[in-house]
Amino acid sequence: MSNFIDKKRIYIVFIIFLMIFILLFLRIVNYIYFNSKELESVAQNQYQYKEKKLELNYNLLDSEGRELLEYKDNYYAVIDPLAFQMNNNYTQKDDLEALKIILKGYNSEYDLEKLMSKGSNVKIQLPIDNNTYKKLDKINGVNGFYVYVYSSINRGNSWWSIENMITNIYKNENDKLKLKDDDSLEIKINDKTKKNSYTYSIFDKDVNGNIIKESLETPKNNVNVKLTIDKVLQDKIKNVLNNESYSMHEQIGVVLMEADTGKIKALVQKDDSKPNINIGASSQNGFFAGSIFKTIVEEAGIENGKLSLTKLYSYKNYSGLFEEHEDREEKNAKEAFIKSSNNVFVQIGEDVGIEDIDKLSQEHGLYDKVLGFDQEQEGKLELSLNDLKNNQGDRLQTYIGQKTRITPVQALTIPSIIVNKGKYVKPYIVESYIDSNNEILEKEKTIEKNVISERTAQIMKNQMLQVVNNEEGTGKQAFIKGIEIGGKTGTSKRVEINKNKENDILNTSEFYDGWFVGFFKVKNRYYSMVVFAQNIGKDINASGTAVPVFKDVVKEIYDYLIGNF
Repeated sequence: MSNFIDKKRIYIVFIIFLMIFILLFLRIVNYIYFNSKELESVAQNQYQYKEKKLELNYNLLDSEGRELLEYKDNYYAVIDPLAFQMNNNYTQKDDLEALKIILKGYNSEYDLEKLMSKGSNVKIQLPIDNNTYKKLDKINGVNGFYVYVYSSINRGNSWWSIENMITNIYKNENDKLKLKDDDSLEIKINDKTKKNSYTYSIFDKDVNGNIIKESLETPKNNVNVKLTIDKVLQDKIKNVLNNESYSMHEQIGVVLMEADTGKIKALVQKDDSKPNINIGASSQNGFFAGSIFKTIVEEAGIENGKLSLTKLYSYKNYSGLFEEHEDREEKNAKEAFIKSSNNVFVQIGEDVGIEDIDKLSQEHGLYDKVLGFDQEQEGKLELSLNDLKNNQGDRLQTYIGQKTRITPVQALTIPSIIVNKGKYVKPYIVESYIDSNNEILEKEKTIEKNVISERTAQIMKNQMLQVVNNEEGTGKQAFIKGIEIGGKTGTSKRVEINKNKENDILNTSEFYDGWFVGFFKVKNRYYSMVVFAQNIGKDINASGTAVPVFKDVVKEIYDYLIGNF
């Protein structure tokens, strides 16, 4: 019996020791594999100070590898209280006094004696300016003290520029900051780069806290983001929009794309302090397309065979409606397109049928998000196809683009499908993810599909050319000798509903916008471009607003594009 008890005790002791051993082993594994970074950081802090140098942990590059972001320098003075108080007994008094005087001279709240009296061992970070930084940087030999420069993204008043939208993962909802949606372009880029390391300023120190060496720790295995955007084109277009000639327009958006590849080469708006109109941010499904939508209407009619290009349409009285651009002469579809006759296109739309027009709009991608930005809007047909009999007036408005809301980015496909001989090429803005050696880690793929026949595309291309080249064309002001240019104008009216925080309707506001969607050729490549001028007023149209901008942009960037071939 005693042998049994002794064996039992031995087993119990053995199990206890085994459990202790397993626990110790698990703790060692935990330190080595899970807390090694933390322990490494603690160890390093004994020999160095480490400060983040750059706000972003990746490079945002244009198509040519140029940095798209602008940074501004922020200056800081740092006091390590423990090292400062314990190790400055033999420091030159002149240096200590200079430090105290310079800090207090910059900001009376920067009183070292008061700051030290708080008894905290946490590093004290004091924001300073450039001049103060230069003065303090000359002070050597004070233990527990150093200065450094931190570079933050210079967003300024341009929160809605393309580069600032991409690098900002937060949005304001009901006066609260909230992460953007998981499926947004901004969060996808953030997920791709979240494991990246930051750039740090390293200050090696001796045991007393005296800085003996300063260096830069640069990441070597980061994932960087390369866009399709060309920074030079961005800047050139921005200069056009800021020209005195367009000072009367509060907002103008321009989107430029390589038609055959879908690469967005520029996405620019005049005022980047306002929600980005190129993606329809803060709008209700974008903006009414106006007469640029006549392109879709005619394409649908040619495709379904219900539109005869030789048929002459006579003026029809719609009780005073649809009188814009109307000379009351007989016109075929081509003539109506060139002159942008609303009266005739309402009749054409009735012949073609709204269902086929709506289907072709979907195939053009006019109802979908294109680039995937968090606040990018989907387009929308503001009409129920199931209740057309009771919505005759709205149906007629649809044929001239007054019931279809789209964004300028979505509108790019209207001219690009035409010059691509009927093929839809989806626009995109992220070209690739690359490593520190510019080697491609992941490349975006071009999405293509056939939407209309090559015959239909050629017919519409010829008409778009005549919109610019014909003396009666609404886009004739876009004509540039020696450059192939085509397009379609559109002036639209929209009524926006203003609501309070409780979603109650307060009032409605009436606005007029100007569009020009077009293409131009540089050597063997076509570029699609959309110009959208917001809130132009009811006494002016697209011919006098968006069209001149289109022309000025082409003139400004043409030689640069030629040089890139």
